[in-house]
Amino acid sequence: MTNYYKYKIDSGIDTFSQFEAGVNFKFASTTISSEIKFEEGDLIIGVKSPSSIYVLRVDNYTSNEISLTKQIEVDSDFQINFENNRIIKKIDLQEYEGILKNILIEFVDTNSASSIPETINMLEEFTDWFIKHDGSKHNYFKDSFNSNRVKLIVGLSEYEDVYNEEFKSLVFSLPKDNLQEHIKILEKNLYREEGKFFEYSQKKSTHMPRAILGKSNYLKFLKDRIENPKINSKFDIENIKVEFADWLFQQSKYLRVYKSDKAVLIEKLSEYEQAYENDFGIAIFDIPNLSIESIIGELESNIIDETGQIGDLNKRTVGNGSVKAILGPNNYIKFLKELLKQEKVSSENIQFTTPQIDFNISSFQNACKNAGLVYTDQLITRFVSSLLTKPFVILTGLSGSGKTKLAQAYVQWICQEESQYRIIPVGADWTNREPLLGYPNALNPEEYVKPDSGVIDLVLQANSNPELPHFLILDEMNLSHVERYFADFLSVMESNEEIPLYSEGTMDNGVPSKLKVPANLFIIGTVNIDETTYMFSPKVLDRANTIEFRLTEKDLEDFIASEVKLDMDVLKAQGANMGQSFMSMALLETYKNLKPVADDLKLFFSELKKSGAEFGYRTASEIGRLMYMLVELGEEGENLLDIAIMQKLLPKLHGSRNKLTKVLPILGGFCLTDKSNIKEEYLDKYLNNNLSEAEIKSNINVRYKISFEKICRMYKNAVENGFASYAEA
Repeated sequence: MTNYYKYKIDSGIDTFSQFEAGVNFKFASTTISSEIKFEEGDLIIGVKSPSSIYVLRVDNYTSNEISLTKQIEVDSDFQINFENNRIIKKIDLQEYEGILKNILIEFVDTNSASSIPETINMLEEFTDWFIKHDGSKHNYFKDSFNSNRVKLIVGLSEYEDVYNEEFKSLVFSLPKDNLQEHIKILEKNLYREEGKFFEYSQKKSTHMPRAILGKSNYLKFLKDRIENPKINSKFDIENIKVEFADWLFQQSKYLRVYKSDKAVLIEKLSEYEQAYENDFGIAIFDIPNLSIESIIGELESNIIDETGQIGDLNKRTVGNGSVKAILGPNNYIKFLKELLKQEKVSSENIQFTTPQIDFNISSFQNACKNAGLVYTDQLITRFVSSLLTKPFVILTGLSGSGKTKLAQAYVQWICQEESQYRIIPVGADWTNREPLLGYPNALNPEEYVKPDSGVIDLVLQANSNPELPHFLILDEMNLSHVERYFADFLSVMESNEEIPLYSEGTMDNGVPSKLKVPANLFIIGTVNIDETTYMFSPKVLDRANTIEFRLTEKDLEDFIASEVKLDMDVLKAQGANMGQSFMSMALLETYKNLKPVADDLKLFFSELKKSGAEFGYRTASEIGRLMYMLVELGEEGENLLDIAIMQKLLPKLHGSRNKLTKVLPILGGFCLTDKSNIKEEYLDKYLNNNLSEAEIKSNINVRYKISFEKICRMYKNAVENGFASYAEA
C-alpha cells in the first residue's frame, strides 16, 4: 500500500544538492527520518524554502540507506504547513492530491518540461460498480468478501499494491486525459503469464485478482466509462434494471418463471420499458434523468388497460408474473421506495473529519492516564485485542473495578460522533427481545414500534457506515437471562444471517423487515455477580472473550497516588483518526496459527473434557486469532497463550468442590515448568493465604501467570465454599 509524506528539506544538509541534481540518488536513511520505516513505492513531497518543491518516489529502503527517484521538480509560492515544526509528516491520499492540485500547475521535469497529468481515483466508483454487477459467472463479493464493502476495498487495495510492486504503476489512480492508453497497458500487464502479479493471482481461487481486474470486470468498467460517460451517475438505466432483477431474485420471486436467468429477466424488463414509454411517454428505468419520486408517481397514477402496448403485454402474462405485478406496488414501486430510503440514509452518512492514520494502542493507553483512569497497559491491550478478535466481549469481575468505564472510555476515544455508540442498562424485567429490537404494533398492523434504547437506529447507522466502528454496550448484562433477550444476536454472530423483525410486505414505516448485524458493530457486556444476577450459559461464554477485572494492592496504591482528576471529556474523538485502521484490523482474515501451542492446547482439552468443559473448533480458531491480535498490539512470549487460556478456556469451568479439586491441580500443573509440588508449594499455600498474587507473578517457575493465579483462586473458593466458578463477586 502506497504511503504519502510531506518533508521539510533542510538546506544545510550535504545531501540537498542531490535533490537539485540527478533523477536517481541515495543517502543515509536517517537523513530524512530515523523513526519512519519507508516502503518501496512511497511518495514524498519535499519542500525547500522559499519555493522549491520535489515529488520523490522511494525505490528502496533499508535501516542504513534510502534510494529515491525524483519524479517532479517545480517552483511554487504555495505554502505547505508543517504542524508543530515537524520535519516530516505522514499524510493521506486526499491531502497529497490536494497539494499536487495547488502547487504543481506548472512544473519542470528533470528531463523535459510538461504539464501535470490530472488523475482520478476509480477505487470507490469501481467498488460500487462491482457490487452491482458481480454474480454473472462467480459471486466473488458474497463468497470471498462476505458481502462486505470494506473487505472488498481492502482486497482491491492489496491487488493494487502487488501490481504496483511489479509495474511501478497504480491500478485505480489513473490519468484523466489518457485513459485509453492506460487501459491498454493495464490489460497487457494483467494477462502476462509470468511475474509477481501473475504468481500472486495464480495462488488465489480461480485467479481471482486477475479476474476482478480483468476483461469482465475492471477493464470492462473502464471501457464502459469511456464509451458511456453516464456511468458516472449514481444510477444508469442498465444498472437499475440489473439492481431490480437482483432484488427480485433475492426475494425469491420469478425464479421459476425466468429459470433464475438474470439476463432473460433484464431483457423482459427492457420490453416492458419500451411498451410503457410508447403508451405513456415515460422511460420508467431512466432514473438519471427522472427523479425516483416522479417515476413512482407515474407508475401509481397510470392505469394499465388492454388498449395499449403495455396492456397487451399484461394480457399475455398471468398471475404474479404479469406486467402489473412486476411493475406494481409489491415489486418495482416497492424497490424504488427502498432506493429512496437508501438515498436518505446515504445523505446522513458519517464522513471522516480528520485524516486517518494507523491504529496505535499506546495512544489509547496514554489517553486513559490523562483522563485519570487507572488501568494496566496489559489490561487495555487485552480488551482491544479481544474486540479485534471477535466483536463480542464480556467484562466481569469486582463491582466498581472500572468495567463500564473502560468500555465507555474506548468508545468515546475511537468514535468521532456520539451516534456511533449506545450505553444501555439492562433491566431486570427483560424477558424477550423487545427492549433491544422492538415489536410489531398489534393495534396498528402497519406499524413497527422501535425500542427506546435506540438499538435499531444504531444497527442501521452501522450498516450505512461500514468504515466506522459502532458499539453497543450492555451494562449489567446478566440482570436478566441473557439467552432470552439476546438470543437473536447470539445466533447471527455465527450464521451471518439477518434477524427477522416482521413479515415481508406487511409494514412500511422505515424499519426493514430483516435486520443485518454488520461486522462493524461491536457488542460489549459488563457483568456483576451477586444474588440479583444470573449466570451465563456455555453458549454465551463460547461466543465471547471474557475479561476479568480485579484490583491488586499495586492498583489501589496507584489510584491513591494519582493526582489526575477524572475527566472523560478529554477522551472524546481523540482516536477517531484511527477508526478506519481499527476496522481494517478487525476485518483482517487470519490463519489458526496454533501449531506453536498445539501441545499445551491438547493437554488443556483432554483435562477439561473430563469435567465437561472442553472446547470446540470455534474456540480453538479464536484462540489463534486472539494471539495474532495480541502480537499486533505489542504483546509477546508466553503471555499470548496465558491470556488466551484465561479468556477462552477457563470461563466455562465451574462446579462442586469434589469436581474442581480434582481438575484444577492438573490444569494448574500445565501452567508450571516444574509441577511436581504444585499442591504443597502453591495451592495449599494460596489456600492458607501464604502465597500472594505478586509472588505468583514474580515466580519464574510459573509460565502462565494470569491463568495460574485464577486457578489458585478458584481452588480456594471451591475448598472454602463447596463450589466455584470463573465469575465471582
